[in-house]
Amino acid sequence: EIYTLSLHDALPISRAIIDWTDYDTQQFAPVVTPGSTTTGGGPSSGSGGGAEAYSYDGGRDPYKARDNFYDTLEEVNLVRGVGDAFWSTFGELFTVYGGCQINVGAIPPEKWPIMAAIIRYAAKDPTNPVLLDDLQVAAIAQRILGLMQMTGGAVVQNVTQLVNFINNPEQAMQNMMTGNGSSNSSSSSSSSSSSSSGQGALGIQLDTNKANQVMVMQARRIYRLDAVGTIERTRDKKIQVHIRGIWDSEHMNQNTTSNDPNDLKGTWVYWRQD
Repeated sequence: EIYTLSLHDALPISRAIIDWTDYDTQQFAPVVTPGSTTTGGGPSSGSGGGAEAYSYDGGRDPYKARDNFYDTLEEVNLVRGVGDAFWSTFGELFTVYGGCQINVGAIPPEKWPIMAAIIRYAAKDPTNPVLLDDLQVAAIAQRILGLMQMTGGAVVQNVTQLVNFINNPEQAMQNMMTGNGSSNSSSSSSSSSSSSSGQGALGIQLDTNKANQVMVMQARRIYRLDAVGTIERTRDKKIQVHIRGIWDSEHMNQNTTSNDPNDLKGTWVYWRQD
């Protein structure tokens, strides 16, 4: 059974996820810019929605919201509203590392719901009926990620090119064949025919400014290790070991004692062995 989340349920869970990590004790309330539903504006962070009242300390094992950065992805399970059904559906799509923008160049094709969410957020026309059809949005997201993987970054090298690619994929492919794919505005003139309908060749068009708010395209920075093994203590005693770690390849090490310049960058930001 597929777990679905209505807008009525999604809003309080999203608010609780933010309130767990923000520094204040006020409930998060988005500040919506004027015209955000029609002109491409978007919500910015804010507070002032009343005091946080999630009753984390009211159970048999009381605890408090961290009001700071998440240490681990598993910590999201402590947030009000995040249950087993929610986690089994969305957990593999989350990360608490690497900043607040999605590195779309690192999204594997099987994680297409991330691209689907970006499409829905950054759509130039939020009233486009395509956005209400889960199958169409899924197909568009899968096609985009599949073509990006197939071309190996030759067509899409930055967010602006990705928007052009979504708005007019045929022209983007033609630019690759003619050697014009490196220009940010390579399809700006030729995309006018598809933009005139407000839908584009894939049935949807994205707003460049909104897209840049939520995603970047860059080399992969964060790597996750998840390994299971067996340690043989004696002939008759074996221990099952589960190791989970997060490696940040861009972290600058300030106090390293190594003389190797390669040791100045990169570190484990999380390591757990069970």
